[in-house]
Amino acid sequence: MGADGRSVTFGELDELVQRTAEGLFGTGGVQVGDRVAVMIPPGVDLAIALYACWRMGAVPVLIDRGLGPAQMSAAMKVADPDHLIGIRRALAAARTLRWPGRRIAVEPTNRVARRLLGVKHDLTSLQNAPAVTLPAVDPDAEAAVVFTSGATGPSKGVRYSAARIDAQIRTLVEQYDISADDSLVAAFAPFALYGPAMGLPSTVPDMDVSSPGTLTAATLLDAVEAVDASLVFASPAAILSVLETLDELGDRDRTSLDHVRLLLSAGAPVPGHVLRAAVDRLVPNAAAHTPYGMTECLPVADIDLVSLESLGPDALHHLGVCVGTPVDGVELLIDPLDELGMPTGLPTAEPGVLGEVRVRAAHQRIGYDRLWHTTHLGSPADGWHATGDIGAVDADGRLWIGGRTGHVIRTATGPVAPTPIERAVDMVDGIRRSAAVGVGPAGTQVVVVIAETSDVGRRPRQSSLDRIDRIRAAVTEATGLDVAACIEVASLPVDRRHNSKIDRTHLADWATGVLEGGSVRNP
Repeated sequence: MGADGRSVTFGELDELVQRTAEGLFGTGGVQVGDRVAVMIPPGVDLAIALYACWRMGAVPVLIDRGLGPAQMSAAMKVADPDHLIGIRRALAAARTLRWPGRRIAVEPTNRVARRLLGVKHDLTSLQNAPAVTLPAVDPDAEAAVVFTSGATGPSKGVRYSAARIDAQIRTLVEQYDISADDSLVAAFAPFALYGPAMGLPSTVPDMDVSSPGTLTAATLLDAVEAVDASLVFASPAAILSVLETLDELGDRDRTSLDHVRLLLSAGAPVPGHVLRAAVDRLVPNAAAHTPYGMTECLPVADIDLVSLESLGPDALHHLGVCVGTPVDGVELLIDPLDELGMPTGLPTAEPGVLGEVRVRAAHQRIGYDRLWHTTHLGSPADGWHATGDIGAVDADGRLWIGGRTGHVIRTATGPVAPTPIERAVDMVDGIRRSAAVGVGPAGTQVVVVIAETSDVGRRPRQSSLDRIDRIRAAVTEATGLDVAACIEVASLPVDRRHNSKIDRTHLADWATGVLEGGSVRNP
């Protein structure tokens, strides 16, 4: 079921996928191995188009519209699709921005609109085209190009084969004991694609999945009721939005929420107190889990709320945020950092070593699209993927994430991860969230904190003496580090997809300018 209320049975879906695949191949001119940019909101039409491409051997290209026009255009230029299947707004953007690909409309289009938008076919007409025999599909051939969010660097096209997509689905099913008795509400874009592939009755809430803050308690409850959901997958920002709008439910019957057995949240670090509030106030009978992973490999590790809470005070561990233990089938190593914060290329399983996280699994990507040097750097040896995340493994085999390799603070005493500093700062009264950055030359950088507060007003300012003293005390107690300065702002720059990944690189440049006496503007 889509957010528009349209629903199909699995039998109807299979028939529509078959007819669409035959129409694409026989009439639409789509050949095996052709790239097809699919620009359709999550729902029935997206499932039909995506699975039809897979069934006849085409390669869907998936680009999150949350990237914005400029990055979407850059992604389209790199992927260079042969075809584009889209809703009318996507087709209009394709014409205006001159995106490549022969255009196929989702809905029937009149003659004038077809000419203006350059549309050759629509899905309805292709579904009614003469039947043809579909070619065999090679499970090891390229099957999808999925672009990253751009939250941790330039958006990259991640290539997957059909075999690796199947392995990812199997891993998720086994990790979370998903069965035919389950049903899914997917408020997180990747899972909107996988629900039907798992054989689950699925729906997408009435929201913009590229803007998680648009999910409300009312629309989530509507979605849960629609499929009697036992599984809910939502990003941390979406869960926060639901909690903030709970009062809007008023006297509505919430019985259906009691049927949810599993709450999954991923895409960014998930604070334990947010998960606890979601369970206590929203889905009281659910086990809450936070899978850790990335576009290139998901899931890598997992931790549940009970385990997260059992860490107690160690949740402010000097290694970072605990994301749990590797899921079955995932191998994990740490590539230690040198004195300037660069990976040494000597991966180890030794506990307590800070370095870049490397993973290897049957469900990871096969490479990056057109980025051969990036693929080489990201695949340092024999099938391993260098994640770009820094972290460490503890004596119990749990993985702790401390940030990104590009965000390492390169102090005179060695490399420092930003996340443990930020978690200590976030516990100080009056701080909503924070970012720790390095200012100064590499090897002599000092720690500077940029804190988001509710009382700062419109212009950034230095923290008061009392607050900076409390911040310094909290950071020193948790990490042993000193904070050189703290600047307060009304809001931190975050990514568009998750609304939670902080742009520390930009903040480091901004803080350097402010502390050098430059113009004090919002970052």
